Amino acid sequence: MPLISNDPSSSNSTIKSGDPKVIGFEHHVSLLKDEFIFSHVKSREVIPIVGMGGIGKTTLARYVYEDPSIRRRFDKRYWVTISQEYDLLQILQGILDNKKCDSIRDLGTILSRSLKGFRYLIVLDDMWDLGAWEDLRQYFPEDNQGSRIIVTSRDKNLADGLRSSKTCVVGFLSKEKSWELFCD
Repeated sequence: MPLISNDPSSSNSTIKSGDPKVIGFEHHVSLLKDEFIFSHVKSREVIPIVGMGGIGKTTLARYVYEDPSIRRRFDKRYWVTISQEYDLLQILQGILDNKKCDSIRDLGTILSRSLKGFRYLIVLDDMWDLGAWEDLRQYFPEDNQGSRIIVTSRDKNLADGLRSSKTCVVGFLSKEKSWELFCD
């Protein structure tokens, strides 16, 4: 059963925006914010965050999602955990705060209209199947507002299939950063 939430605090990640240190993620946070999120590109961009399970993709995405400067930049923000088995109807209902409707097409239209004309940030967390993206992307307007969609995945091939010009790859911490994290 996929977890669908507009509130990423339901995730079991421990990092919170505003924490003074993001051990081992400093470069990734800077990259995501400076080159991807705050870039002057007006078209909708998809930003894959890729790495093995448990490496910190969700934690990194959550940290960026909750950053006060990111909150101010976007008119609308949504967090959806997709997981291995996804249900498009449940995902759309979750984004739309459980709007009661049994038609994927109608929910997709409602979502698209609610995003149209706004700068939005959507995090699609833990995507396993490119089919989920193919099903969802039609409902995310490309109207040159500077919207961003962050997709976290373990699968590099899935990230490649998103046809993004930028990918954030999360790898192992260095020995020094590992000790810093351990000792903190």
